[in-house]
Amino acid sequence: MVLRNKRLLMVANMIPKCECMADIGTDHALLPIYLVLNGKCNRAIASDVKIGPLQSAEKNIKRHHLSDKIETRLGSGFEVLKTGECQVSVLAGMGGILISRLIEDSFDIAKETPYLVLQPNTEEASLRKYLFDNGFEILDENAVMDRGHCYLVILCRHVPGLVSEYDEIDLIVGKVLNKKDTEGRVVYYQELRQKADKVLRKLEKVKNRTEEIEKRIVEYKKVVRWIDENVEGI
Repeated sequence: MVLRNKRLLMVANMIPKCECMADIGTDHALLPIYLVLNGKCNRAIASDVKIGPLQSAEKNIKRHHLSDKIETRLGSGFEVLKTGECQVSVLAGMGGILISRLIEDSFDIAKETPYLVLQPNTEEASLRKYLFDNGFEILDENAVMDRGHCYLVILCRHVPGLVSEYDEIDLIVGKVLNKKDTEGRVVYYQELRQKADKVLRKLEKVKNRTEEIEKRIVEYKKVVRWIDENVEGI
């Protein structure tokens, strides 16, 4: 099986080899099918909160003759898992705030999972803040452009007692991503700068600026300046 979706392929490449992985919010189960067929994991759990996507997942699993390798479960977030059941859990294709909430709702299970692979569609900074504030270490980050949108992928793990120091820029640009020398890094910062420029143009047109708007203008200008000073080729 070939993954033609660049976003899912980036997620798959970020996943450490393991005995069992969980794809939370699996949709069509393309990711666990790919991982099992390519020997990245021996077993997988594919879960979704909606019955429709789960039925589609079951059809795809049967079509690839993997019913003995991939189990489907109906439910929200980590509540479908037992503590220590999987070595890797994936939450992909949802907002960063929702990912944070799903981790928080079943924190005892999430923190005992050796690795989490997270792919937020939005609110990357909010997700990074949640991870830093709750003892998670970000091990790797990368990004890919797929169908006109740039997607971030995060590999992290919980470390008991870990205290992370960060500032607002770290949350927005990603300390780990900045250390990489990849095409994804450049693509991510290109899109981030475009978004910052767009927001700045709107905010600077506001005539009666509140203190909050002035604060946001300062923050976005810091982001633009940081990218200009630290990223070549933009």
